[in-house]
Amino acid sequence: MSNRTSDFADLSRNLLDSFFLREDQQLIQNLRTLQALKKSQEGLANVSGIKNEEILKKLVQLDIHPETLSSLSIIPLIEVAWADGDVDEAERKAILSFLEKDSPEYGTVAQWLIRKPDEKLFEAWAAYIKGLCEQLSKDEKRAFKASLMQRAHHIASASGGLLGIGKISTEEKDMFKKLEAVFGK
Repeated sequence: MSNRTSDFADLSRNLLDSFFLREDQQLIQNLRTLQALKKSQEGLANVSGIKNEEILKKLVQLDIHPETLSSLSIIPLIEVAWADGDVDEAERKAILSFLEKDSPEYGTVAQWLIRKPDEKLFEAWAAYIKGLCEQLSKDEKRAFKASLMQRAHHIASASGGLLGIGKISTEEKDMFKKLEAVFGK
């Protein structure tokens, strides 16, 4: 009987040790995940100037890294180019003209002009703009929005239409409204 009790106690102890080992491993993994999240948020805050924790969390959730943040500025132009369903050569050249050919984002943007990026990219851009606008004065925000919309109109006007009439499609106009809405009032 004593041997059975000892075996039972050993088995109980092994089960408890195994349980707590798994629990400890899970807690360590959770801590590592939180540390990585914090590091990503800090990196994004340093690069973007955004201080709002919720917006930084949203960018991290959307898998935006500090090194890809600069590509976000091109997203509205990509969205305008794809608004009517495809990107033509004139739109492609117009967008790529905003980038240095040897810049890190050039290849990424060139790929987005071949294959439409996921909608999550627009969500990431919108979160970025909302955070950035919190850092800007009313006049700075208005100037930033005007500059972006001017570039978007440039892309929409790059092709289409007949003899300069109807160059901007209904879909592109709808995209302009969507872009403007991100800036709020």
